[in-house]
Amino acid sequence: MANGHIINLTRPAKVCIDTGRLAIKFADKSPDAYVALDDVAMLILGDRNITITQQLIAELASRGGAAIFVSEKYMPVCLALPYSVNMQGAKRPAMQAKYIGTEQPGKWQKQIISAKIRGQAKTIGRVNRQAERKLLSMADIVKDGDSEHIESIAARFYWEEYFTALCFPDMIRTKENSTDIINISLNYAYAIIRSALARSMAAAGLCLNFGTGHCRMDNPFNLVEDFIEPYRYISDNLILDLYMNKQIPKEFSPEVKNNILAGILNTDIELEGKTYRILQAVDVSVNSFCISLEDTRRKLILPNQKTSRGKRPSMESNTIYFNEEMQ
Repeated sequence: MANGHIINLTRPAKVCIDTGRLAIKFADKSPDAYVALDDVAMLILGDRNITITQQLIAELASRGGAAIFVSEKYMPVCLALPYSVNMQGAKRPAMQAKYIGTEQPGKWQKQIISAKIRGQAKTIGRVNRQAERKLLSMADIVKDGDSEHIESIAARFYWEEYFTALCFPDMIRTKENSTDIINISLNYAYAIIRSALARSMAAAGLCLNFGTGHCRMDNPFNLVEDFIEPYRYISDNLILDLYMNKQIPKEFSPEVKNNILAGILNTDIELEGKTYRILQAVDVSVNSFCISLEDTRRKLILPNQKTSRGKRPSMESNTIYFNEEMQ
């Protein structure tokens, strides 16, 4: 499923199963489109006038695919995940549970936070090398469980430098109810990566409630919130590219959304010297966590770690857009 397509629909249509394939029947009488179900990793429904059948959602989930439902403001609001498509049953949740209250989650969190800060350094280093060096020094002193709160210290410094680079030094990072195009764009980009991680974790049989650092009782996606941290730099880089030294759009239009989605899906992500695209990369990271559950001596595989270089396989874009016209 790591090599599957992401299908992005932004105009009225009926999505169903027809002769064993995912069928897209457009309301404007455009030619129907068909995709093999086994080739679909994520289906994004970005128009309020799209209808989808229960049969399709069930068949997609049985193959490890996910469906994302988007609001009228183009933000993901619902995620249908695959359930128990692996052979692990309750094994992995049981293994996760046995580490609750032990020192091991803090050791995982140290790796995650260090990689996150290195990603922030990589992003800000494009415009400020001094800030990059400062963040790298912070990444090197993260302790188990981030007991000295280096993540929050780095975040405050990073976002000040980030918004200054975009010529908005007084702007602050807002996660909910954002009104400015930059924060809205960041939140949308994070939501796409979060959905990819959730799909991969659910398909791997992990319990998304059991996080390594995030442990809110009202959050069913604590583990996703942990592992998105080292992947946030992808979104930050992309938004910096879209808006730095350019005219910022007044609204978060479908065109802006598609540019962000395409940018995320076409980003090269290096893990242990090999190059992946986002769906493949998150599968590698999730698999490394599953391995570490069985042998805690095994390190997580995350972006922006210091590793030996290896062969970089070439990748091709695997996004299918169904907007004004098929691409």
